[in-house]
Amino acid sequence: MAPQTLPNLREQRGQELAQMKDNIKRLDDRNYEVKSLTRDEVYKILITSIGWVCSCADHMFRGVKCKHIYAVEFNLELRETIKKEIVIQPIDSLSCCYCRSENIVKKAIRHNKN
Repeated sequence: MAPQTLPNLREQRGQELAQMKDNIKRLDDRNYEVKSLTRDEVYKILITSIGWVCSCADHMFRGVKCKHIYAVEFNLELRETIKKEIVIQPIDSLSCCYCRSENIVKKAIRHNKN
């Protein structure tokens, strides 16, 4: 059995991070915060024109794609998958919300203070 290579280990850890609840916080379309698996720290991830930037030591000093960046990428893939699968039906105000009949007669009387 061959030992796992370091990039695969980072990718695997990133997937673990992405699956944990409330580990990834989306600040806006370009900024994210990811909680550390081992420490009580939060790392800032930013998407730039040249790629991802993370504030962790692994990315800053080694210049490699860290587990935090992988976690954000997995999170974005999941977000895109959900967007494709969920279809929101438009609200049709010209039909009855209970029986879907289009024969609506307005007979209500509005009572107010005036």
